Amino acid sequence: MMFTLSILSLILSLVGCSHQARLRPDVAYRDARAKFERGELKEAFEAAESGAQRYAKRDLSRAYQFRVLAAEILVWQGKSKDALALLSEDLPRALENDEIAVRKKLVEGTADFFLQHFDESSQRLTEANILASEHHPDLLGDVAMAQGTLSVMRNNLQEAYAHYHAALEIANRLDRPFVQANAIGNLGFLALNQQHYSESIEWSNAGIPVARRLQNKTLEEKFLGNLGWCYYKLGDFERALSNTTESEATAEQNGLLKDQLLWLTNLGLISYQNRDFEKADAYYNKALAIARRVENRSLAAVCLTNLASTALETKRYDLAEKYNVEALELKRSTEDKVSELYSVLNQGMIAAGRKQYPEATTLLEEVIHDSGDDVSLRWEAESNLAGVYAIQSKIALADAQYRKALSTIDSARAALSKEEHRLSFLTTATRFYNDYIDFLVSHGRSREALAVAEHSRARTLAEGLKVPVSQLSGAAFHPEQNARKLNSVVLSYWLKPDRSYLWVVTPTKVALFPLAGQDEIDANHQILRFLMAHLTVAKGR
Repeated sequence: MMFTLSILSLILSLVGCSHQARLRPDVAYRDARAKFERGELKEAFEAAESGAQRYAKRDLSRAYQFRVLAAEILVWQGKSKDALALLSEDLPRALENDEIAVRKKLVEGTADFFLQHFDESSQRLTEANILASEHHPDLLGDVAMAQGTLSVMRNNLQEAYAHYHAALEIANRLDRPFVQANAIGNLGFLALNQQHYSESIEWSNAGIPVARRLQNKTLEEKFLGNLGWCYYKLGDFERALSNTTESEATAEQNGLLKDQLLWLTNLGLISYQNRDFEKADAYYNKALAIARRVENRSLAAVCLTNLASTALETKRYDLAEKYNVEALELKRSTEDKVSELYSVLNQGMIAAGRKQYPEATTLLEEVIHDSGDDVSLRWEAESNLAGVYAIQSKIALADAQYRKALSTIDSARAALSKEEHRLSFLTTATRFYNDYIDFLVSHGRSREALAVAEHSRARTLAEGLKVPVSQLSGAAFHPEQNARKLNSVVLSYWLKPDRSYLWVVTPTKVALFPLAGQDEIDANHQILRFLMAHLTVAKGR
């Protein structure tokens, strides 16, 4: 999230003053600004503060130039109130049409929108745009960047896209890598927030070389973190873990607490998906401590929601409810309607765990109805509702709900633009397929279970061969006929943690053989031994 800022301790230090004293004022300013654009925020702030103090009495205009830079750094550090306080004095008359006048309006406008003073922000950014147009057109890209983020804060994403693209065009034309990197990052973030993960990955991959050209570890950390989140959402947990671990370490090293909070949360989610609930809890609790320290209620609510999820997985329903209630209160206080639904989903699953099935059904139906464009949330709620019906032996309702979830997953998968991302998305959906196949097998419908398993594989093959997946929906499922055509026995297996399945398809019938869980199979090569033992028997049937 390129406009996400982090809070650092405000330490005023004069380290490096003797070095700066030897530099001309313009050289000292450029040196301080270069540090800022490289992401060396602490060193840049010290240089800016030192310059402002040094010239306070002998050159007020020069002192104000350093002061505006210090305020800009404070905004990046998440200290918007301090930034506005630093700029409370009027600009010297000699600087009214200077570059620094544009930057002052930019910093004030940016601080305002982070403080949710949207009208004041809009006014100041409009003034900055007028000044830049008349006197400093090279700063129009910077202004467009800030206007884009204000549009995001106001939830006007179409307008934000236009501003960020304008900023990128200007930055490319003028070779302004700092503005380039931020514009690319924000475009990637917008794509990510709209669940266009393939597009977001392309933006982040384009931004990393620009960040490296700047030698800006902070921007590189943000790109890597966003990549990690995209890969997580696509089910590529190995790449998600690698990128997110690197970005979290960099954020911690640079004291970027809000960024570190985000990446810790994501590491918890990755651990959760890998079913390492103890590690997930550790990440979430560390993230929660930071969220409370920086007084970020929204992210504290996310951490509590995730802690509720891990408690659910380990059947600690009272603890899950405790976390979930606190999370829901925080979300309602920030009017985060979308995030509220994840707490409602948890409420539904807590009720299901306590065998309060009518309440669970009502809550899950609410999530499905209100999920909007969040297809990941919708199919998860649909799948969980199917499970609630199955527990109550409402077979027809469960089957219909599983099929709805399957359709939702197919729609989400079809929206991905690259084959590799469709493949990794399957990892995210595997839990649904496991539940549905178990449901069918438990009700003696092993043939239909095989059809569900092969549905996933058929889509993968069709996408790889560029065959329209629409052709699959009406295709009849005749496994015995395929075995006859091949004059062979067809073996199909499905591996999962607790138990696995092997279907043996002959020209005349389909037989199902339960196997051990995936870990045991991987360790003992049970499939190979099983096939050697049963292949001759299967051929004779």
